[in-house]
Amino acid sequence: MMTLAQWENTRRVDHVQLPGGLNPRFRGNAGPGLQNLKGLDQFVQAYAQVQGQDDWAKVGSLAQIAQEALAHIAAAQGQVNQRYIAAAQALLASANADLNLICGAQFQPNRTADLVALRANRPLGQRTVRLNVYYLAPIGANPNVAPIDQIINQHITNANQLACYQRASITFQRVNAVATVATQTATGGSILLPATAAVPLNQQGKFADGGMGGRDSWNIRTRRAQPRIPWTWFISTIMKPPKTMCRGGLTEPTIRRSRRTGR
Repeated sequence: MMTLAQWENTRRVDHVQLPGGLNPRFRGNAGPGLQNLKGLDQFVQAYAQVQGQDDWAKVGSLAQIAQEALAHIAAAQGQVNQRYIAAAQALLASANADLNLICGAQFQPNRTADLVALRANRPLGQRTVRLNVYYLAPIGANPNVAPIDQIINQHITNANQLACYQRASITFQRVNAVATVATQTATGGSILLPATAAVPLNQQGKFADGGMGGRDSWNIRTRRAQPRIPWTWFISTIMKPPKTMCRGGLTEPTIRRSRRTGR
């Protein structure tokens, strides 16, 4: 994201950039209308003040920059010289670049549509998160997943009734009615570290791949599940009210393992 100084240089389209920080105007006074881009300074400065904070703070500030830049660009079309619009477009591109680093570039079109709708106080477009549920078990196990399925189904129902998801127009749908029991990795190894003397007690039941002392061949994303309650815990976690503005078009995602807890 460009700094305030970089943005000031970008928006000074009616000035000459001279050594020593001098920026004399060589065109007529732009006035307080759409030619005046100083109104965007406060949002760029606000982003500088959240550096060192978490992604939540950064996304909120970047989203406001994107909202204001988009609104300015839309209002200025056909009203002012293109150089004023180009400056706002450069600011928007800079904000989107940082948003893409946090939220993913693939979601930029949907995110942009959401930001425009939010600023105009319009409803957000509907998004559906489709859940494929897996139950991790030791090789040879034949667990009864019916009680787990009931808990997960209730969590999904509860999530769809939460006001925060309803306001965000996010709906959760389950794809597989019965949890898929997964016991082996792609290479034939056990997904769960066995409860044997060779495995430390605090690691027994954890993921064999991507967990402590494991390899990288399994394709499940979650936090490390605790023994006997893997997917109840996982679904409870993702169904909590969201603390993110990275609202993308999630349609039947593959659930992948992540080393970073909570991502």
